Parts: sequence; structure tokens; C-alpha cells
Amino acid sequence: MGFVLTPNTFSMIIERYGENGLVDKAVEVFNRMKNFNCEQTIGDYNSLLFAFCEVKNFQGVYALIRRLIKKGGVPDKWTYSILVNGWCSAGKLKEAQDFLEKMSRKGFNPSTRGRDLLIEGSLSAGYLEAAKGLYGMDNMSKLDPRICSTLFKNTARHS
Repeated sequence: MGFVLTPNTFSMIIERYGENGLVDKAVEVFNRMKNFNCEQTIGDYNSLLFAFCEVKNFQGVYALIRRLIKKGGVPDKWTYSILVNGWCSAGKLKEAQDFLEKMSRKGFNPSTRGRDLLIEGSLSAGYLEAAKGLYGMDNMSKLDPRICSTLFKNTARHS
């Protein structure tokens, strides 16, 4: 009875290493996938990006995004969410915003709107005032209702 290794198997291993701060092990597993005839999917890239964000290794993040794009990969909504949340959690709101703008200029647009990701990332990192500043009351009707609800709940909780 054989054990089949799939990209999802590798993603789970990479994420567990990331959650435990073992980014070197996560990179090693990611790089060894080809030895098991297993193609690196966007899920595997996202898992490794998550691992880099967990240890706040943003140079690794940038290098991996460049590699993904160079190999013809396309960031998905989870890619954007992982990166924006990582930067926001590290207090790097400007970097998160710059990343979204740079990717948009290159034609890689998140399926969710960038501002919603920034607001959500700011809230999850505890930056309520920054999230409120990004919100802009004049654009209330254009904001994802889930994000809007989260923003209002956080505002009420901290009032």
C-alpha cells in the first residue's frame, strides 16, 4: 500500500512548519517537491508565503512573489490576503498598500478589492484607527458588507 503525496499534502506540511517558526524547513519541503514528481501549485506558494509572514521575513516574501510570477503563476485572493495580513500584523500598512498598488499596475488584481483587504488586515492586527481612516464614510456603499460589519463591531467594542 503506497502513500501518495499531493500538492495539498506539501501545503499542509509547509504551513505547519510556518506556524512553528521553522521557515527554513518550510523552504526545504517546498524546494523538494519536484523530487516527488509534485508540481508546486499556488496553494504551495501561499503556504510558503504564510510561513515567511509568520516570521516577518518580507525579503523572502518578495523573492517568492517574483519567482511565482517569473514561472507564470498568478496570485489568487488567498495570496493577497496572506500578504496584506502579514504586513498589517507587522505594522507595515504602507508596505501592504504599496504591494497592492504595484501588483495592480502589473495587471495582477485581487478578486477582492484592495481597500477591503487593507481594512481587514488593519483590524486583525489591532489598528482600528488606521482601518477607520481607510474606510472613508463617503464610500460606504462600495465596501464589502462583511468588512463593513467587522469595522462597525470593532468601533463599537473600542468606544
